[in-house]
Amino acid sequence: MRWPSYLVPLLCCACFESRDYEIRVEMRSVAGGLERRLSAARVMAGEAHKTDLASALGHAVPEVLEDRPDTTTAWGVCTTNLPGEFGGAGFYQTFTSELGSASFYSEHLTSWKEPWEAVERVQEASDAATSRLMSWFSFELADEPLFADRVDEIDHDLRRLLRNLGLGALMRGRLVAAPGENPGAALALQLAVEVRLIEPEDLPQVVGSDDEAGAAFVLTCVRRLAAEYLSLAADSPALDFLASADSVEQSWNAWCASTGSMEEIEKDVEEFSKLVFDVHLWDETRRVALSLTTGSEPYDTNGNWDAGAGRVSWPAEHIEDDSFEPKFRYAWWSTPDESAQRAHLGGVVLEGSSLAEYVLWRLGLHEDQAERWRAFLESLSPGQALAERLKSFRFESQSLDAKSPQEGAPRGSRLLAEALEGRE
Repeated sequence: MRWPSYLVPLLCCACFESRDYEIRVEMRSVAGGLERRLSAARVMAGEAHKTDLASALGHAVPEVLEDRPDTTTAWGVCTTNLPGEFGGAGFYQTFTSELGSASFYSEHLTSWKEPWEAVERVQEASDAATSRLMSWFSFELADEPLFADRVDEIDHDLRRLLRNLGLGALMRGRLVAAPGENPGAALALQLAVEVRLIEPEDLPQVVGSDDEAGAAFVLTCVRRLAAEYLSLAADSPALDFLASADSVEQSWNAWCASTGSMEEIEKDVEEFSKLVFDVHLWDETRRVALSLTTGSEPYDTNGNWDAGAGRVSWPAEHIEDDSFEPKFRYAWWSTPDESAQRAHLGGVVLEGSSLAEYVLWRLGLHEDQAERWRAFLESLSPGQALAERLKSFRFESQSLDAKSPQEGAPRGSRLLAEALEGRE
């Protein structure tokens, strides 16, 4: 079994390969649903270069995005549910009536997170790793007089370090959203200095060295810190198990064999390594920018409306998997049927949220009500006293309220009457 790699590589910043991706999602309403186009670029030295879309996503491209002109782009038409390629979910729906349509786009880019569960997972994984390391240290240092006296202090400091590493990884979404190109590495270095594992003047050996030399230097620092805890000379034979990566691995494997719990140890190590290293503190970031062509200005959205382009856009934002910040996008808009409204109402009088409210009301009518309303609407034409006719309309199950005719009218006819009166 491999020795606990999380003792060294976090601090060898040469291992931090920056993989910064930017994914653009362009959407527009088409016949049959919402067209969704994805393109990917890798940002290096401030410049964007087209890159493989699957690599940028971190997984295979969803099947619904079946049109692939090349490996960097994909597009397809989503009928209702969106593909959730960033771990979340969303939907698009359009409803159509005789006077226009109402459309709804809503998407949570990443999956919902339960912060208390994630924090609990970090604590459990960190504490399990601490227990394994302390057991290994006891295996090697049990004969040292000061080890038993300082075991609680070492346990406390090590547990604190690993918990902070885990929590730092957990908050990675916030870390990468802050200014700076390498926040994961910066956090690791800060913690290493705090626990006296390295000194600020050691940065050239840590950052400037290649992987092997950097790891060897950090092992020297680990050995120096262990000697300080135990009041030993740095070259004490008791610490020879920390002399090199090979000696650490041999010692670790010997301890694992002595416990008879290889499978459980490996599980604990992999859980913590995955939590902190494989997933989080390697600086692989994804920024997603979305745009949605609607044609009509949304009456409600959390995006930015561009009247010239006829679209809503949301700026590029980091969407790291373990960020608790909502990555929610939505736009609600309506599109008048201008010819129908002119023919029956004398102009485009119903739009925006009022049109959307009308459409939803219209499609909620029972079949017999829908037929009666359709016939009534067809009978309307410009030049009539339209507002009064609309206020007086009733379905067969309703009666006319002489005191306030409009209050007794169906919601749809009231909306039309109010729109007509508002235009006068």
